[in-house]
Amino acid sequence: MEREAQIRDIEQRYGFTLRLPSPDCSSAKGLTVLLGGAAIHVSEYESTIRVLVDEKQYAVIAFNRLVPRFFRDFFNGKTHEAMARDVVGSVTEVMQLFPFLGEQYCLVGHSVGGKVALLVASKYEQPAHRVKTVLALDPVDGNPLEFTCNPVAVPLQNSHAALHLTLAEVSSSGSPEGQNAEAIRKACTDPSAISSFTVHRGAGHLCCTDHGGGWLAWAVVHPKGEAHENERAKANAHDMIRKLL
Repeated sequence: MEREAQIRDIEQRYGFTLRLPSPDCSSAKGLTVLLGGAAIHVSEYESTIRVLVDEKQYAVIAFNRLVPRFFRDFFNGKTHEAMARDVVGSVTEVMQLFPFLGEQYCLVGHSVGGKVALLVASKYEQPAHRVKTVLALDPVDGNPLEFTCNPVAVPLQNSHAALHLTLAEVSSSGSPEGQNAEAIRKACTDPSAISSFTVHRGAGHLCCTDHGGGWLAWAVVHPKGEAHENERAKANAHDMIRKLL
């Protein structure tokens, strides 16, 4: 019961839900952090969480809702830096509770969550080798720009992790061309820093969500891509988790 109380305390302080492959976490093969898009609730990534927990047998720190600073009038918004530090802090405390999870962990992030995942791996995690793999699903380098500015503020080559980026081909208001995965890739001065780059043809920015990202994302993000291509892109993202993490 003491450990359960400690878990609840950590979850409340950082704003995440800890998903375990078994009640005592003894069967877990590692730890992964899931970071969703701006103001998209974690429930929109349930199918992705199931792949991580049920199939891969990972313990998952699933942040409930990333809220960037530009949403401060509606939510308690945070800077990207604060979000990245929350990831590092939450991982440290969860690993202290479950030492058998090992010293390394993986990150899966969508949209702004993809950017935060890259920030953690490239700047905020110390030592950097603690991050093993990053899967950034259609990441967006939202303001302030850090990966697509000139000069680049945070070089991806600072990371010791395997960085895998995907791009939803249908450019939208949710993923502006100057800030999307392609812009991040082009701005990177060391191509070898990116382990793989996958383009999801015909898919829209919300393709990784289960129900269109919720009412706010659905109302704001246009165009949305072709339905069957969105499903194909999500299935491919799940396959990438199975193979790369």
